[in-house]
Amino acid sequence: MNVVLRDAPSRDYDLTTQLRFAPEQDYEQAGLLLWAGQDEYVQLTYSHQGGRAFLAGLEHQRRGSL
Repeated sequence: MNVVLRDAPSRDYDLTTQLRFAPEQDYEQAGLLLWAGQDEYVQLTYSHQGGRAFLAGLEHQRRGSL
């Protein structure tokens, strides 16, 4: 597992990444995760779930912006 952590700026920002990844087995995945807490995150991953797929996820439990 490789993880790169960065504090988010206090103002608006853009994220850009390039990924070279060819998942072959179920549950292999790579992507971006914007984490503010256990119930506060957004993710976009390329994974293998019975076949290759892009997956997006959002968990937002409180008011305000993520």
